Amino acid sequence: MIDDLSEVKPEYTAILTFTDEGGDLRLSVDWQETQDYSAQSTDFVRKATKWTRLDRDTGAPSPIFDVSLTDLNTGSAWQFDIVAAQSIEESRLPQQLVRFAEKLAIDTNAARKRSADRLFVVHTPHANLKSLQQRISYHYRIAIGNSDYTLELSQFQDRVYAARQAPAPSFINSAAGLTIYEPRWSLNVFRADWDTNFAQNERLEIGAMVVWSDDVESWFPQDLNANGSTSTNDDEKPDAEVGWKQLMEKLVRIEALVQGANPSNSVEDLLGGMTIG
Repeated sequence: MIDDLSEVKPEYTAILTFTDEGGDLRLSVDWQETQDYSAQSTDFVRKATKWTRLDRDTGAPSPIFDVSLTDLNTGSAWQFDIVAAQSIEESRLPQQLVRFAEKLAIDTNAARKRSADRLFVVHTPHANLKSLQQRISYHYRIAIGNSDYTLELSQFQDRVYAARQAPAPSFINSAAGLTIYEPRWSLNVFRADWDTNFAQNERLEIGAMVVWSDDVESWFPQDLNANGSTSTNDDEKPDAEVGWKQLMEKLVRIEALVQGANPSNSVEDLLGGMTIG
């Protein structure tokens, strides 16, 4: 339990993409910052490692669902999308990539500075490395409406390497063959159940079906009252669109908080500033 939002520990993510004739391969690794109160120190625990294969033609995940809701007054928008990529077992990968992933590490000194424009990912050179994105994310439960939605605040930065050129450890200090983009911030809203449901699709046998339902009420449930019941009366038929409307109300309130804290439309004013290395 925490007493203040400032005590929320971030999650660090490295997303590396490699060129491959069968479709680019993507490696995603997550580390969680933990606090050792007895030793009064912080540590970084590797949480997950995942390999996927991207679309051969686009070099990106395949889009399945894509909706953008734009506020014409402010110019801001919420993007709703579902994308898919083929999950790859390590046993089907070249051993060189498997060893690369095993040796991938986090620079604890750089990570403690909590700035996405400081390279905190430590990796060995690889000729097929195409791009590297590193993210620092904070997760908060949305208390509005007693729901189970999570707000993710992330700072990320992209590094794109020249084709088929292996970056040596000192390579990042040179502008030749490497494009470093400015850091950006993003806000994401999600439910853990969405990830759980889609995880069932990763390894389906031929002809098999997942067990989750595709109805609106299952994916956008209604908020719960203090007694654990939904907002509709027991003798009333639940409106399948109520949960979706309640989610939109949350997004509107979140947008208002962001816009209200940022009167000059400056990311530096909103989020404490950033530096570009």
